Amino acid sequence: MRLTDLLRSESYKRGIAVSTALTFVAGLFGFLNNVVIAYFFGTNTETDVYFYAYSTIMIAAMFLTGFSSSILIPESMHIRERDGPKAAMQFLNAFLYVFLGIALAISLVFYLNPVGAFTLLSNFDTAALEAHRRLLVIAIPLLTFMTLTLVMTDVLSSYKYFTLPMIVNMIMSGCSMAFVILFHRVLGVLSILTGVLVAYAANVILLLIILRLRLHWVFSFKWVAVGRKVRHDIVFAQLGNLTTALAGYVPIYALSGLGTGIISSLRYGRIVAELPTQFISRQFSVVSGIRFNELHAKQEYDALSDTFVRAARFLAFILLPVSGMLFILAEEVITLVYKRGAFDLDSVRSSALFLRYFALSLSLVGVDTIIARIYMATKKIKQSFLYQMGINIALVLLLFALVRPMGAAAYPLAVLAVYVVNLFAHFFMFRLIVPFMRYGRLLGYFGGIFALNAATAALVFALVRAAGSDHHIVRLLLGGGTYTAIIILANFAFGINDDALDILKRAVRVMIP
Repeated sequence: MRLTDLLRSESYKRGIAVSTALTFVAGLFGFLNNVVIAYFFGTNTETDVYFYAYSTIMIAAMFLTGFSSSILIPESMHIRERDGPKAAMQFLNAFLYVFLGIALAISLVFYLNPVGAFTLLSNFDTAALEAHRRLLVIAIPLLTFMTLTLVMTDVLSSYKYFTLPMIVNMIMSGCSMAFVILFHRVLGVLSILTGVLVAYAANVILLLIILRLRLHWVFSFKWVAVGRKVRHDIVFAQLGNLTTALAGYVPIYALSGLGTGIISSLRYGRIVAELPTQFISRQFSVVSGIRFNELHAKQEYDALSDTFVRAARFLAFILLPVSGMLFILAEEVITLVYKRGAFDLDSVRSSALFLRYFALSLSLVGVDTIIARIYMATKKIKQSFLYQMGINIALVLLLFALVRPMGAAAYPLAVLAVYVVNLFAHFFMFRLIVPFMRYGRLLGYFGGIFALNAATAALVFALVRAAGSDHHIVRLLLGGGTYTAIIILANFAFGINDDALDILKRAVRVMIP
């Protein structure tokens, strides 16, 4: 497939298929980028400052443009149909220049005193930030480039350029890896940020070219009248986005003062923990969401309930064993993925702590993605939006309560606690706003699967310790193989999940005709 094929306007069917494949590739690029960074730099104060600055700016850019895809793009599509493409273009241009102006103004304020600004926004010692002033100075332009990239990819997606967000991410990860490999000796951690900055600049140029040449975009500015409903929706959306931004920002703020390498370890451990979510849960939820929409449109509520329970049960059956294996084999997994170059034993242990506890939330996050699709299909967006705001606020408050007594483990454990409460709270949400959904059938099943995996994890943990091997590959193969075999045999014996059993039988028939 040629690059020009990826950049053309696509049908929805082709767009979903290609973007799903590219999501996997982009995720792989992002993962490899972190492996390269870990190899050359490990976990230290400089990597902490980099990850903190990058994450903070990303959260700010996403908050600034948070209502773009949910409000501006749908409104622009409505204007395009009603008043023509020129009116839609002027509407989007007005907001594009507003976003650009705000990003530049914030950047200017940061440039006046970079160290002071980041000291105010973090728990880092001022001396540590002063020592890495160049990182902070080069990070500041990212806000403008990220803002423009996010808005323009939203605009192009509305014209059915579905694959562009993945291409943008691949350019960023690929450029970052290249700069680190080529310039790590000369620039140190600054090579990561330089690569990211060059990548985002290239992305902005690429997106501008596509808009100009493919859509004949005219970047003129004109004030546009924004209706009362749109203004109300923007305010409402940004209130929700504020809680989401705080839920992302407060953890790195709280952890930034807990010790050298903590922020870096958080990044490395969480990247591994999120792989199953990225490659299994999200794609599974997209397919399930399409089916939910079809059934709700046909008012087949019993079938919708059955399909939801079946999908959520399957996801729980797949992800709970992954959680169990990552929990008991966290150090082995981190060693396999990262332990080389500058990534030493201390880095392994601190990153494994985050992996171990984030892994416990995997199945809960996976089920939550399916639940979110139900709210979308049944058009209960406002209720679920308000509920999510409450969850984000609870996470922030819980983190502040736990970080002092529990240290670095407070963040993943706060996430776990919120998702556990979330699992049961949805029972009452379903009864209130989608009463035809038989959510209780999922809770009972989840409890049984959890008990099976808890017993299996305890047995495998004891087996791995009794084996006494010091080699991480041996422990991984022994622990992972035994855990998988127990779950598969239990499913064969007791028919715990028919869908998983059917997939396994088909796979066996393919391998053994």
